[in-house]
Amino acid sequence: MLLNNFKVSGFKVFGSTVEINMVPQTKNLRSLEENLIINGQKKHIKSSLLYGGNNTGKSSLLDAFKIFKMIVSKGNIDHFPFDILKNFTYGAQNIEFEVSFFDEKKLYLWYRV
Repeated sequence: MLLNNFKVSGFKVFGSTVEINMVPQTKNLRSLEENLIINGQKKHIKSSLLYGGNNTGKSSLLDAFKIFKMIVSKGNIDHFPFDILKNFTYGAQNIEFEVSFFDEKKLYLWYRV
């Protein structure tokens, strides 16, 4: 299963939606060949680099991934204690995650408000 994209908003410093996309958006794929997974007609990036200045949200994005991993490890969204995230909301917003995965046959989408 391959990660297509991961979006988060309302979490820590992210008031608006922040997205990390693992589907190449460039027409010059030859320069990316060693970093691509080709699955039929679909192409995915194996790895990505996260960089930026201090206090730009790099750690917050990684924390959002960790929270998502905790939710998945519970096995059922109804078993996740969302009240522990109250201190990590951006203002009065709800935390929203949107994640899509792709396997050989299907696209899976998960969304939480």
